[in-house]
Amino acid sequence: MKIIYFFFFILILNNVYGFGVSPGKFNIEINNGEEIEKEFFIYNNENELKKFNISSSGFFNFTDFILEVKENNEKEVKFLVKIPYETLEGNYVGMIYINELNKEEGGVNLDTLLGIKFEFFVNSDYTELNENKFEQKLEFKEINQEDKLKTELEEEFGFEIILFYALIVFVILLGVYKIYKNRQSV
Repeated sequence: MKIIYFFFFILILNNVYGFGVSPGKFNIEINNGEEIEKEFFIYNNENELKKFNISSSGFFNFTDFILEVKENNEKEVKFLVKIPYETLEGNYVGMIYINELNKEEGGVNLDTLLGIKFEFFVNSDYTELNENKFEQKLEFKEINQEDKLKTELEEEFGFEIILFYALIVFVILLGVYKIYKNRQSV
């Protein structure tokens, strides 16, 4: 029975994903109406070609939205951040998402998603009496609304993650119980 548990844990460990991004966060000060070019790297640490999808929340423009990274290699992704002139002064947060595209058909596929947080302070001389009109156009979340963004992400991914960890804890407890019972009977 111990061998079955051992193989089960080996199967779980085999599902560790071999890709990463760097840097994980950007902090930038920018003027309204200004454009900045930045870059990040996607690292493929596996021995096979991987395909990735890049998406974002905010005013980001990427060189590629779908790209391939060769085995045990890295790829630079350049993007532009353009802040409209109508942007009010303040702190804003955007996200860049990198999603590994699964090429396997059938069975159970886990989507892997990494995010890069993008915080910036906008210096602006623009003033508008009706701020709500502008906030509807801007897709970014203000930093003081960060809790709302975390809640939305937890609602979207929280249940699956909690269920996954609960299953792992259950299997570990079952294994410990079986080992304890075997030692009691000896």
